[in-house]
Amino acid sequence: MRKTYQYKCKKCGYEKEFFVGSGFFTDDWKTIYELKEKLANEIFSGKYGEYLKKIAEVDIDALHFHCSTELFQCLNCHEFIVMNDKEIIIQKNNDYKITIDFKKECPYCHSSNIEKSHPFVTICPKCKEISAELTEISRWD
Repeated sequence: MRKTYQYKCKKCGYEKEFFVGSGFFTDDWKTIYELKEKLANEIFSGKYGEYLKKIAEVDIDALHFHCSTELFQCLNCHEFIVMNDKEIIIQKNNDYKITIDFKKECPYCHSSNIEKSHPFVTICPKCKEISAELTEISRWD
């Protein structure tokens, strides 16, 4: 599902639209599929340690990959960033669930202090004032 977000600062007038997610009629789904394939190959090669590699070798069905395009905001420079979000969920029945989230880096200031953006609490990247004008304006597939 693709989404469009619109940001508008009430104080300085800064405006921008962001397109996230993947739709059936776009090439983004190929990127997400390739990301999942790459992640699986990296696990089997041992890039993320022997523990994950061993789980994959013993019970690949316990590993669930979540890859998507999401809107983030850097908490250092406050820029909005559309980037790939990857996580691995290890779950066996209802016995346990472990979520592994991958480190992200802001392409503007190189900070790793990045969070998924929240529509109700945002800071304008231009004037650095608190504003709540990030709204989802459309969805499509």
